[in-house]
Amino acid sequence: MKELRGAAAIRYAKETGLDFSIDENSLVKAESKLQGNKVTMDDVEALFEAQLGELYDPVSIFEGTKGFHFLVDRYGNDWIYVPIEGNHPLEEEAAVLRLYRRKLNDKEPQGGGDILELATEHPPRLKDTGFPKGADPDLLFHAALRLVEKGILRSIPDRIPRQRDVVRNYGNTYFFIPPDFQVSILELLCNHCIVQVGTSSFGLHRQCARRLKTALITALHPTRHPRLNKSLRNSLT
Repeated sequence: MKELRGAAAIRYAKETGLDFSIDENSLVKAESKLQGNKVTMDDVEALFEAQLGELYDPVSIFEGTKGFHFLVDRYGNDWIYVPIEGNHPLEEEAAVLRLYRRKLNDKEPQGGGDILELATEHPPRLKDTGFPKGADPDLLFHAALRLVEKGILRSIPDRIPRQRDVVRNYGNTYFFIPPDFQVSILELLCNHCIVQVGTSSFGLHRQCARRLKTALITALHPTRHPRLNKSLRNSLT
């Protein structure tokens, strides 16, 4: 397990565009020490509500809020953490690859995306990470970073500052699977067809190549694939 705690976690989360996590066990231990007897998270939440007049909601607690300052003033900052790596980092990396490979097989395939969005749409089953389930997005984000270092994924950092209508990616990073191979069409297509395609070579994922192959075969032999969309066949003839 790897994690950052306290001020280092706050600074890192701010720099990378992540959300820090709240260690509620740490809050319970700190409050128990203050009261001199064992308390529960329900007691901490009741105190939070009594002092601030609002319900405890970890999603709404971030730097600058009343809830954040109350917890820091009462318990210090050791309850703030960012999970970096769980007990089984290779399994976390495999889960990330499955997420992105799955998108390539969707009805409207995509080769990349926001890691939080993908993990929310298809939550992976990470086991024995050493962290609460809520830490999974951060574990997957850092697993994606490791895959970039290994050359298995690629990444594009968000442009900062971004335009008003642009939604940021989690961790200010867009991840994508690089093409599996490169195809040159200089000796396959005539000069006019190359102009239509707009390039002399392009990279393809294997799944994309298979779909393209099927579409081309169907366009050349439409009677063999009567179920394929007629407009697709017409567009390729």
